[in-house]
Amino acid sequence: MKRTVITIAISALLGSASFANGNGQGEKAQRKAGKKQYEIVGRVKYELLDTTLFNLYRAQRPIASTKGIPPYTTAYFFKTANGEIRPLTIQYLKKNWSSVPAFHYALDAQFRSDSELSAWDPCQKMYKVKYLLSQALLN
Repeated sequence: MKRTVITIAISALLGSASFANGNGQGEKAQRKAGKKQYEIVGRVKYELLDTTLFNLYRAQRPIASTKGIPPYTTAYFFKTANGEIRPLTIQYLKKNWSSVPAFHYALDAQFRSDSELSAWDPCQKMYKVKYLLSQALLN
């Protein structure tokens, strides 16, 4: 499937946007500078949230609705070592870091469900799952 990476710089004062293509490899999502980076795979646009340790994405997904425009839910994803974008689930994280058992135990201890994996830690100023992985890799 063809992948396209787009960086969008938004000027709040001018209300304009500029588009630039990039390879997406090792680049930081420049959210503080007002830039958002997306990776488009097929018809899905993934917004790159963070690149520390692994690329973390989010995408708006439609859900069933009975009236009008269908509402959307936010789903989170990560990129595996072989470059596939997978749902952010405990199962996929354990599979991707199978050689780090301390990370497996930390996932089981910290998270009750997959929906908790996208939690932000305000003290560490990073996503909790990334903090747990960094600590597991240090040990």
